[in-house]
Amino acid sequence: MDKHEAIDKYEQRVNGLEIQRKIILLTLEDRDVFKHKELVLKKVADIDDRIALYIDVIETINSLNSK
Repeated sequence: MDKHEAIDKYEQRVNGLEIQRKIILLTLEDRDVFKHKELVLKKVADIDDRIALYIDVIETINSLNSK
């Protein structure tokens, strides 16, 4: 796997997580789900952490050949 394939792989993961995050946030519009908003927001925070990690990986891969 070359640098560009690796970056594409992690960008796809980030895109998938962003979609998942939006779907989870949309569930807050439901009254029954809103009662458990702390749980939902915890899931969103976990997704945000994973996105940040993948972005760090992308930046690291990107910097490998730029030196």
